[in-house]
Amino acid sequence: GSGEAITLAAGIYQYALNTTGGQNYSSTPLIDMQTLTVNKAQSSTSLAFDKASPQTYGTSITPTCSVAIGVGTPALTMNGTAITSGNPLTLGAGTYQFNCSLAESQNYTSSQNTSIFVINQAVPDLTYYLNGLTQNITLQYPQKVNASAYTTGGTMNIFRNGTAVTAENSINITLAVGYHQYEFNATGNQNYTDVSSKFLFASVTKGASTVYTYVNNIRSNITIDSGTSIYLNGTLIAGEGPIQLYNNG
Repeated sequence: GSGEAITLAAGIYQYALNTTGGQNYSSTPLIDMQTLTVNKAQSSTSLAFDKASPQTYGTSITPTCSVAIGVGTPALTMNGTAITSGNPLTLGAGTYQFNCSLAESQNYTSSQNTSIFVINQAVPDLTYYLNGLTQNITLQYPQKVNASAYTTGGTMNIFRNGTAVTAENSINITLAVGYHQYEFNATGNQNYTDVSSKFLFASVTKGASTVYTYVNNIRSNITIDSGTSIYLNGTLIAGEGPIQLYNNG
């Protein structure tokens, strides 16, 4: 009717003005015609995260996609793959593109809201020991060395004097006399960084040799008469190499 306020859907409308006349005027079927165009309103979406970018691997994030202006159900994608809004995600290290979009409707245009989220690599823990200690050790040959290491991510490596000995992890090993350098590190992967080398040293000193001397198969002094024969022998109990027996030095 004339002078009324109405809300129209988007579209094209034609208005015709006429008069039906009256006591003093005749009717006029068409006085004027006007076209009214109602454009679609601009829609918008909201894309929010429970945590700010960047985060570290192992931390979950929750993206939420909603309609700010418009009607309909928004769609959420991550790197082009549809995901569910409001569901927590634990992602590998990398860069991810999130898109919250709304399709065009009768009265609203389409819209989208994009955001980049970065997950950084985590730094793993590396623990390392020589004979259960986190310090240099000194041993006497043939005491054994036990090198052990553990990492929370990536691949753990052990080197001795520059040679890879990871297969000896937590195994007792007898080393030659000398100074031995142990190197421990971790090689990273998609989700973990490298861990730089840490060093410990094992010093192995010469062991004490032990020789037993027997007289007539007895390890004790004896008293004999002059001219009596005796059986004298020596046995190497600990150590290596030849032994020699001396009479009065």
